[in-house]
Amino acid sequence: MNAIEDKEQWEDTIERLTGIHRVLKPHLMANYSAHVTAANPVYEPPTLRILAHLLEDEKRHIERGLVLLNALLDSPEKHRRAVTWQAHLEQLLADSGGVTGLEEQQRAQAPQAGRSR
Repeated sequence: MNAIEDKEQWEDTIERLTGIHRVLKPHLMANYSAHVTAANPVYEPPTLRILAHLLEDEKRHIERGLVLLNALLDSPEKHRRAVTWQAHLEQLLADSGGVTGLEEQQRAQAPQAGRSR
């Protein structure tokens, strides 16, 4: 989040939009989707309704943000900036364990959890 927030100048618009609409929001959607998959529909319907609404909102935000970003990417240099910044943010996100801070730990435990069921 700090890396994205630090890009607040006008000339950083490509990096900011890339961070939000190519990295952060897709990552949030992946986490929301994983929670929906793991949720129990019998005793978590309110959570599932909230997450369904969030997923639709995020999808719409990403689509609109990418339209804006793609309009700005009108040169090979701007494309390179976006790709480079996206890779940097994805690495920061992975190093931090994702938005939950626990993604590496969760991936390591997932096969074990599946076997114990």
